[in-house]
Amino acid sequence: MDQPKTIRFVPARFLESFIAVARELIFRPAMFFEQLRPSGSLFGLLTFLSVCLFLRWLFVANVIGATLPLFAAFFVSWVVSAVLGAVCLHVVLVSPLFNVRLPYEATLSVIAYACIVDLVAFIPLINIIANMYGLCLMYIGFKVIHRLTARRAAVAVFLVVLFIGIIRLMMIRFTAPEWLDSMIQIIESSSIPA
Repeated sequence: MDQPKTIRFVPARFLESFIAVARELIFRPAMFFEQLRPSGSLFGLLTFLSVCLFLRWLFVANVIGATLPLFAAFFVSWVVSAVLGAVCLHVVLVSPLFNVRLPYEATLSVIAYACIVDLVAFIPLINIIANMYGLCLMYIGFKVIHRLTARRAAVAVFLVVLFIGIIRLMMIRFTAPEWLDSMIQIIESSSIPA
């Protein structure tokens, strides 16, 4: 019996492998993560993650008329927060609490491939569905790749969202403090006093 063909993003075959990975993530995510094996290389994962986030922020920057520095701040913040969030989660996963034995690449691969939803997550109304699907992709990925129970996979998703959110907020505070301050002022001015 033939072994199933491993589908992964290969930067050398950029368009072909990107489309193949996207197709699998949309139509057969469990099968995609089942056949995915850590290869020891982070380059493909970081490239896939960066491409998805670059395209997301390029579209958003064009829609809102953002400056190049603001675009760069968001793009860098989201990439760094995804990578560091995966590090934080992996530290928890290899602890005695979860006792996972796979390398960091396995954890980053789930987060990187779940970023496929960022290609449409900025579109109003579609964003809710896309973000929910991204959470489902991470849940399936952690459950399949790390062989976690359903409850532990859900905890892993919660933790990675928490870690990434905190790191992202810190990065935005560092890279685009004026924008963050203006958003806080808008939120404060629109809140109704009790």
